[in-house]
Amino acid sequence: MVEQQHDEELAALHAQLVRLDRRAQRQRRAPNADWQSWSTTFDEALSLVDRIAKMPADGLDGLAIKIEAVVWFLDSTDAVLDVKGLRQLRGLAREARLMALDRRR
Repeated sequence: MVEQQHDEELAALHAQLVRLDRRAQRQRRAPNADWQSWSTTFDEALSLVDRIAKMPADGLDGLAIKIEAVVWFLDSTDAVLDVKGLRQLRGLAREARLMALDRRR
């Protein structure tokens, strides 16, 4: 279905972002951490967030993914220094994801 084409691609990009985030966390926590590897992984994740942000969403699933990616960016880069604001953004992302899940049922 053409209508869902972007949302399916967004879902695949989101899965890649989750994997890169986990890899970056492991690399950062590792004893004798290799900061060059961590930096490369983190840069890949940032590029992925940029691709997600630029892709149009076809529906609520895609929109939820885009919001989650922006929240990940803001949280991971400490771009939002206001803890309350970041908490509100996380709540928005969670609400969008739950709405998308409910809609599928």
